[in-house]
Amino acid sequence: MNAKILRVHALTNTASGVAGEAAVTAALLRAGLRVARPFWTDDEIDLLVFWEGSFGLIPIPVQVKSVQAPSGEREAQTENLKKRYLESNPYLCLAIYSVARNKIWFIPKSESVKKVYSEWANAPKTGPGRPRAKYDAIDRATGTLDIRVDVSKGGNKEFDNKWLIDTEDASKLSKTFVVLAKEIQSDEGRIQALTKLVFEGAGGIKFSGSAEISVASGVPLPKATVDGVDEGLDLSTADEADTKLEELRGRRKAERKKADNRSKQKK
Repeated sequence: MNAKILRVHALTNTASGVAGEAAVTAALLRAGLRVARPFWTDDEIDLLVFWEGSFGLIPIPVQVKSVQAPSGEREAQTENLKKRYLESNPYLCLAIYSVARNKIWFIPKSESVKKVYSEWANAPKTGPGRPRAKYDAIDRATGTLDIRVDVSKGGNKEFDNKWLIDTEDASKLSKTFVVLAKEIQSDEGRIQALTKLVFEGAGGIKFSGSAEISVASGVPLPKATVDGVDEGLDLSTADEADTKLEELRGRRKAERKKADNRSKQKK
């Protein structure tokens, strides 16, 4: 009796992209994160994760790429990941979804994405095909990067250990955003630059000053905790969200006033 072979049909680019965004969104939500989908035509940002920081809501952009390997190939590569995206946004995260394997690799920050690409481009070339373009040689305005992942059954253990999401354990993904948010909010200038980038991508809105973003949620959201430490706020209703944000704004104002007083005393 012949064993039944299960196959995943090749999807169109549109269907593949939709499947990837849905899978990544589900993984982020299961990690207790607040996820939004921008309703503007910006190829750079497919999803936004909002983290509650001491300066208010921090928007962390995510680009999603779905990959499908040609028949008989073990490697698949992303398409249309533009260099200018990485150069203009140091906190852009890349999520790669394998249609055939239902796997997600998540690479936080442009710096890490560049490193992944450079490690591949600088490795000895053993097979046929075009020469691998070094990162610095790629045109900043129009050039693209191919990030390759092993979509064979066994995968690439070294690469997977670094970047593959364990869909049965959302804590690693949650911790990744804790680290990102803490780094960003350590400097208000980073928040301003990131928020400016996100807002100006939304239909060309001109941004100035601090972002005042309201949050409304119809269902309770879990608090993000790492090693027992509360790293987020539970904004279960629109009223509670407004109250919490008002408290944060008041605290920020008080901190600035103290800093100004200390500066005057030193003079």
